[in-house]
Amino acid sequence: GLGDVYKRQVQLGSGLTRAMLMWRWIMRGTILPFLVGATLGALLGARTFVALPQAMLMGILGGFILVVTWLPNLGRLGAERGRFAVVGFAATFLGVFVSATGTLVAPFVASAAPDRRNHAATLGALMTLVHILKLIAFTAIGFSVWDYVPLIIAMVATGSLGNWLGEVALARTSEKRFRIILQIGLTILA
Repeated sequence: GLGDVYKRQVQLGSGLTRAMLMWRWIMRGTILPFLVGATLGALLGARTFVALPQAMLMGILGGFILVVTWLPNLGRLGAERGRFAVVGFAATFLGVFVSATGTLVAPFVASAAPDRRNHAATLGALMTLVHILKLIAFTAIGFSVWDYVPLIIAMVATGSLGNWLGEVALARTSEKRFRIILQIGLTILA
């Protein structure tokens, strides 16, 4: 619905500002494979009708997030480039139908990220790609966001402030504490 479109634009702004604030920490090797997979996911997702009810999709997604969060070695299966191409496809394809795709990507980034700042920056960059591709896909099928630009700008501005505060908090949090908070947070979101 329309509220979901607002949320997607705010998520785009949030991911973009986080990636810009923390650009030095982005794991650049994940970007191209993720982009390839995400592009395919956006193309296919924008043209596909999903027969499963949204509640069932959310349940499957939640279960998958729990498994990858609490069994992190599963998030490391296969070569990193291939893994991120598949994650990019899945996140963008599913993202056309459900909004919780950041929680799908986060465990994979966590398993590849050597540092909490790498995790935050890379997740911001990857989710920026997802939201840009979804915006392009929705625009291609006829949705226009131009009437809502002032509201979206205000929401992105406040999200940017939150990103800045989050970066300050991240710098003051130990790696161990960050990993525990991440696992608990992903579990609650799943």
